[in-house]
Amino acid sequence: MFHNGSDRLTPQTAEDITEARWFNPDEVSVITKNTYPSIINILEKAGINTGC
Repeated sequence: MFHNGSDRLTPQTAEDITEARWFNPDEVSVITKNTYPSIINILEKAGINTGC
């Protein structure tokens, strides 16, 4: 996803998501240790290097 605004993200606490934030594509590898495999798959299909 790409976002070009200043809206505040809201984590889905019902899904045990405690934080939501935007990352630049070159910063994504820092979050992949705690990311669902299906999300990593989507990022990689989008051409983003996940470091996995």
